[in-house]
Amino acid sequence: MKKTLSVGLLLALCLVLLASCAGGSLTGTWSHKDKNAAVTYTLSFAEDGTYVYAGLNDGETTPTDLMTGSYKADGDLLMFDGHACTYKVDASSLTITVHDVIFSFDRAAD
Repeated sequence: MKKTLSVGLLLALCLVLLASCAGGSLTGTWSHKDKNAAVTYTLSFAEDGTYVYAGLNDGETTPTDLMTGSYKADGDLLMFDGHACTYKVDASSLTITVHDVIFSFDRAAD
């Protein structure tokens, strides 16, 4: 009985770990470097449902683009201030698709 319980707990732990590794968390800061425009875009998602999007030209300290608002994620659906798109998180990358246009971000270093 004790061995069966131990195997069951080990199996449950493995399933939890696999599920957490499969997609990753949307929360945190993501970045995209536009080499053609010399701009770095960051997109930060907070656990409280708010986001900050900023575009920063190389060598500058003040963002050229800045948006803040709220988001909600449900399955692969992501709502930004009521506008729907789809998203996918894989290890250290984030892909957002809006009307067949794909935006790719990498998880920013802390």
